[in-house]
Amino acid sequence: MAHPSVKIPRNTYILDNASDVLTAADGEFFSSITVISGTAVKVKGGGIFEYLAEDGSNGTDHLTSDGSATLASDHPAGVYERKGTVNTDIPVAAGMTVYGRFTYVDTSGGAKVIVYK
Repeated sequence: MAHPSVKIPRNTYILDNASDVLTAADGEFFSSITVISGTAVKVKGGGIFEYLAEDGSNGTDHLTSDGSATLASDHPAGVYERKGTVNTDIPVAAGMTVYGRFTYVDTSGGAKVIVYK
């Protein structure tokens, strides 16, 4: 079994300007975002799911249930994964920590955050 320190984030990034953008290198990702202030953070990454009403997809931003293709605009209601290349606005509040596999973090909405890799 690996030592627990293998799973601890090794790098910390502080994004405290409205124009800060952080992009991960190929094959890497940011594991969590802790919010200092603000109400929204824009991210990209794998494993971001969203509930869609019946026929609620725009036909370009989500994957089918099995992840094999782009979800058409004609579909049943359900939870679908967003494509990892699509911006997703996450509503946040100060003190909140969001976990995920983020490849891109953008604070252009005015949020101040600490991002861990």
